[in-house]
Amino acid sequence: MKSVLQRLHTRRLLPRACVSINSLPVTAPPPNRRTRLAIAAAFGLVAAGYVLARAHAYVAWGADIDQSWAGALALRAGADPYVAVGPTGTFLRWPWPLFYPLPALLLALPLTAFPMVAARAVFLGMSSAWLAYGLTRQGYWSLALFGSAAYLGALAIGAWEPLLVAAALTPGGVPVYLAKPNVGLALASALPFRRATLVGLAVACALVAISVAVRPTWIGEWLNALRGGTHLAGPITRVGGILVLAALTKWRRAEARLLVAMASVPQTMFLQAALPLFLVARSRAEILLLALLSYVPYAIQLHAAAQNIAFQESTRRTGDAIALCLYLPCVVLVLRRPNVWTTLGERP
Repeated sequence: MKSVLQRLHTRRLLPRACVSINSLPVTAPPPNRRTRLAIAAAFGLVAAGYVLARAHAYVAWGADIDQSWAGALALRAGADPYVAVGPTGTFLRWPWPLFYPLPALLLALPLTAFPMVAARAVFLGMSSAWLAYGLTRQGYWSLALFGSAAYLGALAIGAWEPLLVAAALTPGGVPVYLAKPNVGLALASALPFRRATLVGLAVACALVAISVAVRPTWIGEWLNALRGGTHLAGPITRVGGILVLAALTKWRRAEARLLVAMASVPQTMFLQAALPLFLVARSRAEILLLALLSYVPYAIQLHAAAQNIAFQESTRRTGDAIALCLYLPCVVLVLRRPNVWTTLGERP
């Protein structure tokens, strides 16, 4: 094809710009910083608006971030957050004990300046804005993540995952990993070796030290609360999940390490837990494929809720679908790539 173009140019039938196919851009360049900030603000405002509208229409809605907000409020008042939140909580009645470590409550302390509903809107709005800003470093195509059922599910339950993925796209975002150490451990497996990463690690260590100084007994209290998480399981234990280990053959790739680590850590197998898998995508086609596939486990999750199926069984069914429809396609994507050192969020 190139030789044909060169002959046509020699005969003055094509302009010089068409001589080299290799000179043609494969993908559009990413937006500039000002455009990225505008996009981030737009997505943040839409997410915050959704939260406020949902809270107005559905007063009984309980968002996941409410636990951290209430725990931080109890901590600020000098109370035990692991008594304040739970089935018999003094600050917030919640179906399960408080599964979040004390660093998560310290990160949520600024939210206690707002009432619960406003705190949700601020948290999810800022999380979505930061996520949009990080994604657009690759290009506009990466914004397809916001159309996935994984993101919509995370927004609907007010989860930490959008903030965690945003932090993964920011080398200095390591302290946020402490909010959910299971997911944070998986994300840490793909950390790039940069100065910002080392600074983030230092801040994370300082945050742990502060948490121990604030409440020396919190680690034991947290571990005791985790005993109530009988529904927590690693995706590797689900149908077909063991096949994720095939990604270890590409262990130099950040996304391969992330994929195996994510499959190995216990987590609540609802769709928001799959959001970090979108960091595996490196093209418009790949992220659109994952976004479309995410609606299969989402349909199963909604069906289980409509049928009032027990929570344990619901997470099992949804987890099987996530393993088959998202983890295994991600393995295929990774196996098609060379085994070279990469970082998350880099341009393809």
